[in-house]
Order: sequence, then C-alpha cells, then structure tokens
Amino acid sequence: MSTGKIGLISYWAPPQGAIAAHRIVRLSRCLQAAGHEVHWITLDAARLDKTDPALAKMVPAGIVRHGISGSDIVARGAAQGFWQKVGVTAIEWVRRHTVIRDGHLAWALRLRRRLPEIVRKAGLDVVMASCGPHSSLLALPRLRARAPSVRIFADYRDLLNGNAWNDSDDEGRRAKLLAHEREALAAVDGLFVNTEHARDRFLKVVRPRDGFPVEVMRNAADYELADEILADIAVPDLGDGIHVGYFGTVFPRRRLAPVIESIARLPADVRGRFRFHLYSSVESIALAEEDCHAAGIEPDSLLVRHGFVEYGQALAAMRAMDALVLVNGPTLDDRIFVPGKLFDYLMARRPILFVGEPGDASRIVGDCCGSQWCLRHTDPDGIDAALNRLAQQRLPDEAPHDSYAPNAAFAPLLEKMKQTQTAS
Repeated sequence: MSTGKIGLISYWAPPQGAIAAHRIVRLSRCLQAAGHEVHWITLDAARLDKTDPALAKMVPAGIVRHGISGSDIVARGAAQGFWQKVGVTAIEWVRRHTVIRDGHLAWALRLRRRLPEIVRKAGLDVVMASCGPHSSLLALPRLRARAPSVRIFADYRDLLNGNAWNDSDDEGRRAKLLAHEREALAAVDGLFVNTEHARDRFLKVVRPRDGFPVEVMRNAADYELADEILADIAVPDLGDGIHVGYFGTVFPRRRLAPVIESIARLPADVRGRFRFHLYSSVESIALAEEDCHAAGIEPDSLLVRHGFVEYGQALAAMRAMDALVLVNGPTLDDRIFVPGKLFDYLMARRPILFVGEPGDASRIVGDCCGSQWCLRHTDPDGIDAALNRLAQQRLPDEAPHDSYAPNAAFAPLLEKMKQTQTAS
C-alpha cells in the first residue's frame, strides 16, 4: 500500500540517452521500497531525440510518467539546418537576458504551465524539482499558489558546475539573478545539496530567508541495481596489461594530467603495461592526448579511445578495470565538486584513484577504497605509489559501503515523506 505520492521533476530520465538520466532511478527505487507511489514529471518519451535501451530497462515498474515536452534545442548538440541555428541563437539571447540562465526555455515554460494540473489530478503530496536544469525552479511559485498544501522541495545535487543563476560576471546582473532565485525559493519548503561545502556556499552566496532548511542529501550507489544490470551484460575481457578507466567529460580545470604524468615516470617495462581507457567525448579525449604529449608519451601507446556508450556497457567496462580514475582541480574551491559518476564508480566496486583537494569526494573514496587512494596534485610520489600498487596484481573488488547505499543516502527525503504522512 502506498504511504505517500511524490512527483520528481527531472528533465533527465530514462529512456533518454544522457549521462544524467539514470540518477532518478536510484531515488525512485528507494522511495518505492519505502512504500511510496512515484511519479516522474519529465520529457515525453515518445519525443526523445535518442534513447538508451539499457536505461529503458532500468525504469522501475509502477512509475507513473508525465511527459510534458520534447528535448530542448540546447540539449541536442550542434545545430543542424538554418531554422535550428536561428532557434539556438534566440535561446542564447534569452539565456543572456532573462532569468532562464541555462537556456531550457521550452521546458521551463511548459513545466510552469502544466505542473499544477498534473499535481492536482495525480493527488501528489510532495513535489521535488531536480535542478538542473536550474530553470525548473521557475515553475514552483505558480505551483505553490495553486496547490498550497503540497510540500515542495528543490534538489540542487546535480548543479555540478555551480549555480547557473548567479554566475554572471556583471555585479548588477548577478544581484538581479539572485533576487529571482530567492523569489523562486520562497515557494519551497526545503532544499537539498550533495555536500557540506555546497551547503556552506549556498548559504553564503544566495542568503535565503531566515530558517530556510538546507540539508545535505548525497547521491547513492545502488549496488543491487548494478548487480541486476550486470546480470544481463558480460564484463569485457580487456586482455593483458594494467587497465585504468575514466568515464565522462574531462573539464579543462580537471584534466587527467597528474595521472598521465605519473604513468610517464614509471619504469619503461611497467609503463608499457598501462592502458588508459577513455569513455569520453572527442573534445575530452583531445585534452588527454595533449597531456600525453606534454608528458612525453605517444598517446596511441597509452590511450584506448572508446567514446560514450550505453549505461549498461559503461558499468560493465568499469567492472573490468583494474582501477577507475577521478580527478578534481588543484584549487581549494574545487573540493565542492562531487561528480555523479563517482557513485557509478562505487557501484562497479573497483578501486578508485582520486586526485584533488581533500573534500567530500576524497572522503567518499577514502571511506570505500581507503585513504591511500586519495592524493593531492602536490603529491606525485603518492600517485606513483598508487599506480605501482596496481602494477603488482589485480586487486579484489571493493565491498559495498552501507553509508552510500540508497536507504542511508536518501534518508533526508524519506524522513520528509514520513513527516508529510504524519501531518496528513
């Protein structure tokens, strides 16, 4: 029997073929296990530009989907054709001159118009809006006005690159954007962020109303989901060698240079055994190639270029690696960054080599894999030692860590659902 009805607003959701699309699945599975009825307020599955069959299989039974839009132009990659280029230009103008800072104009307007009716007809008790895109917030004041009894939460855990509403270089522009953000958050009963550093930054920069609840709710590693996916997909045999892998986008401020430079320092016979697998975009792979040249390594002798693959294949490839690589920037401000792929790495259960400043990401890696795998950019000897450990033998799989499993990670929202039911 359902103990509550919750609507999760998420532009990204299966079967959409996007890196962020699977994150809603873990939260939904946890809510369903607690007896709640889960609704997805997302894109129309029939109007998606591309889909991922592996992600489609991950949609939990019983999910009620409310599709309100097709993919926005800004999410389709390079513009093709005259009218699409005109549309992209118009959206860029809107992004620069209005409060829709991320460019998801069609999504934001349709969500604002349709959300109150969806909530009313479905009889939802709770609504949580996942940001990004950040423009989802624009729908919440209108929902509050038309559904005053519904509890509304905002989820900032996926704002990985900072707050799109207050990143303008113009002081006056930034102040105006912050005012719009505070106005939208006035309709919200609470907000979730994914780290203590993110919470501190939000309170300092946004300065919400007194008493506004801001709680840390981390993403989760759904180990059971990983087992279900890998039951149908063979883990690839990568052959001889020492195989390390990086999955996702390489950002200019988070380049793989410290790991590549460390490999370059290894003895020639050991260095020749390493293969660095990149499941990344062409642009990301080009950055790694530049780092190889700078370190004196021929890229073809080290890099194995794969591009992006379906989620199930990516998870199987992660499981095949001797270790997985995660690099944050070398500055203190980047310790706030906890990428979603870290939790995919945990689900793969392989050792994780983390390079960056101590923060939430390093703490998670240390808890699950050991502090010896967490190194700063200023500790090349430590990175060398980590790679030498990998060269000795294939290390055993890491055990699941209960603190990052769904029931523990999503406890703050589960408690909100419990409070809602008690109040009703």
